[in-house]
Amino acid sequence: MTRKLLLLAATITVGACASGPPEVQLIDDVAEALGGRDRILALETITIEGEGVSGSVTQSIGATGDMSLSSVLDFKKEIDVANHRMGQQYHTERQFAFVLPEPGPVHSVLDGDVVFNVGADGSARPGGGAANLKLEYLRYPITAVRAALDEGSTVGAFREDGDFDLVDITTAGGQTITLAVNRETHLPYSVSNMTFNGILGDVAVVTSFSEYEDVDGVMLPRRIETIIDEEYEFLQRDIEVASNTVGADLSHLAAPESVTAAAGGGGGGGGFGGGSAPPVVVKEIAKGVYHLGGLEASGGFQYNSI
Repeated sequence: MTRKLLLLAATITVGACASGPPEVQLIDDVAEALGGRDRILALETITIEGEGVSGSVTQSIGATGDMSLSSVLDFKKEIDVANHRMGQQYHTERQFAFVLPEPGPVHSVLDGDVVFNVGADGSARPGGGAANLKLEYLRYPITAVRAALDEGSTVGAFREDGDFDLVDITTAGGQTITLAVNRETHLPYSVSNMTFNGILGDVAVVTSFSEYEDVDGVMLPRRIETIIDEEYEFLQRDIEVASNTVGADLSHLAAPESVTAAAGGGGGGGGFGGGSAPPVVVKEIAKGVYHLGGLEASGGFQYNSI
């Protein structure tokens, strides 16, 4: 009788240890589906290349017309997971008539807390939009799961929504995202976060993933689509991935000394803190009238004010 009770107690103990909090189990299942926890933690770099389209939110020809689209060409995203760095470059061509010339190429880099833009000649200069780029960094299956596995992060608010399981992930730096997981495959379906849009108000930015492929033992998506506002689904960008590569040398994503010095010596790598704003160039153009320029956005253009 005593032996039976001991066996029953052991069975209950093992069962309790195996279950655990649902959010922890979900992250473990996702890591396993992506290639295994050890493989995900050992992964250092990812390079994504492809083409697609982007939408011009609130710039449609008519109030009820279709969204104006641009082609996204030579898209390349480089992610240094080990050092919290990300580079993104592409250029766009409008698929609609517009009076202004085509925007120039975008080449922005995030190195920890430091953002810089790379010119056509390869020169680096301080950039802005660090908060948005840090969230952009997290809007990807591997980086989202790695964030969930970091000791300084918190994972919670497990819930179900149709065929998906959801959890909220908050990084040590304070960025919060929601990870949605396909309940059948355990692969990430989307990463989303709330943000403020000057025209639309508070909206969700949702990046979804599909058409996964095995790349050197890691499952990576071949389609990445981002929409703004889940109700109206304004397209921000839809990329068809031509190639996924892991393990490439991405040391060029490290912020050069000239950039870190201009940003107040914040340095790069090692996570997401507050960062420093790039300098604003003030020029007097008339008595009592000043031009404020030189503050580059992550998209490669400049904010100017008078």
